Amino acid sequence: MREFEINVNKEFKDQGQRYRSNNIKTSKYTCITFLPLNLLFQFTKMANFYFLLLVLIELYPPVHTPGGAISMLMPLMFVVSVSMIKDIFEDRKRHLSDEEENMRKAKYIPKE
Repeated sequence: MREFEINVNKEFKDQGQRYRSNNIKTSKYTCITFLPLNLLFQFTKMANFYFLLLVLIELYPPVHTPGGAISMLMPLMFVVSVSMIKDIFEDRKRHLSDEEENMRKAKYIPKE
């Protein structure tokens, strides 16, 4: 009698698994990737990018006005910080929801 395995991925078999994991991951960030990815996301918003550009222009000596960069940087830092804190809480809720869903029991219904 000949035996063979169907739907077995060699990559997973080498790791001792038969099939690909069916875990759900809806969270955007990990602890390591939060800061760089979130800053990238924050400055893809046009308003944040505009104010960052104004701060950078204000640092250029011929355009510089006393206190100009600081007066523009403070509101920008406030808005970005509040958005980052909001994203931390939202992503934490996603992590908890993913963990709850992945721990849920599944029922196997064979083909008839």
